[in-house]
Amino acid sequence: MNLGFRVDASKDIGYGHWSRCLNLSRILKSNKTYFFSKFYVNSLKDSKINLVKLKKKKSKKLELSELKKKILINKIDILIIDNYEFDYDLQKKIKKYVKKLIIIDDYVNKKYFCDIYLNYSFLESKEKKNLKKKNLRLAIGTKYLPLDKKFYSLRKKKRIRKNIKNILIFFGGINKTYLIFRLLKLCKYFENLKFYFVLGEANKKKIYRFFKNQKNIKLFSGIKNKKMASLIHNCDLAIGSGGVNLYERIFLGLPSIVLRTSLNQKRNIIISKRKKLIIHINNSSSSFNIIKKKILYLIKYKKIHEKISKNCYSSINGNQKKYLNKLIKL
Repeated sequence: MNLGFRVDASKDIGYGHWSRCLNLSRILKSNKTYFFSKFYVNSLKDSKINLVKLKKKKSKKLELSELKKKILINKIDILIIDNYEFDYDLQKKIKKYVKKLIIIDDYVNKKYFCDIYLNYSFLESKEKKNLKKKNLRLAIGTKYLPLDKKFYSLRKKKRIRKNIKNILIFFGGINKTYLIFRLLKLCKYFENLKFYFVLGEANKKKIYRFFKNQKNIKLFSGIKNKKMASLIHNCDLAIGSGGVNLYERIFLGLPSIVLRTSLNQKRNIIISKRKKLIIHINNSSSSFNIIKKKILYLIKYKKIHEKISKNCYSSINGNQKKYLNKLIKL
């Protein structure tokens, strides 16, 4: 069985889609695995996957034609699409050339033409009912969350956070330099805390130049999933967005202060807040002062911080590999 992924990564669209596809490719057993991409970042490449670069065509029709050729040449049996550009019509056209088409998406109101629809988000009962009406084979809920194996091994070392000493700050690969600079002020205010900034390719040079000598800051960029898992496990609080990394933090019991950086994160944030897994604040010019107050609040009221960590662990089970391996058998 040959497995194919249609996924992109760049400073504009972020690296979350690529990351979850890479995790999924390592879980699913296949003879060969191919990533078909128009945009990618060198630091994200993996020696175990075959990267096939697609040309940037002027029309969707031409792009579809090129992808079709690549699928046939590489004898792809199962194609997994994690790309918002592939609407119902494109899905219907590409389905003819593979035995099984799997769509990864975090929207619940769109129309799909596929064999399996995968959405690992927290879903409300009304949303689940609406999805069932679409007559799709569903792989929904956090039991289908694709993670690097390091996350599973660290989860066994369950770590309930009580005191705040180390803070992780990460907003994905999208260029949010203004936000990072705003939050760097925290390091001067909380001199007794250590801050671990994970930077995207887009903003690392500028930030490194200004803050590499700050005593209570450690800067990282271009890190692999294993290193991210270790950082999440070793930190006591995170400040980040509501994308893919939000679920990684929840999986390892890390409380988060969350700011929305794109529209598709809105659902994740609303439901996570309702489940008491995060502290959400609006992304605005006053964010710094609000975050500062929230950190002071959690330092003072340790039991609340501890409760959020416990809630995170109990909200997601750890049997994802079992369910994800069933995808190719559905």
